[in-house]
Amino acid sequence: MDQPITPEEARWRAEADARTLAEADVINNDPNRKNEALTAAKRVASEMEQRSKDVEKEADAMNKLAGNPSNTPDKNSIDLKNSFY
Repeated sequence: MDQPITPEEARWRAEADARTLAEADVINNDPNRKNEALTAAKRVASEMEQRSKDVEKEADAMNKLAGNPSNTPDKNSIDLKNSFY
């Protein structure tokens, strides 16, 4: 559970958020900068997706070592209960 923040922390966060919103407005109004940011977002999202897959593989291996059932279904398995055949 999150701890309540102090009034000073709330003020600092609001000021930081205001700066973030102002910078976002500057970026949105500069076509070149916005396009570069969108291109970077696609690259970063792809990198995050790959890291996520790598972590999932490692978690599955760790569960296997620990004797725990996998939390994710085997992508190559066939679910006979929900099969159309």
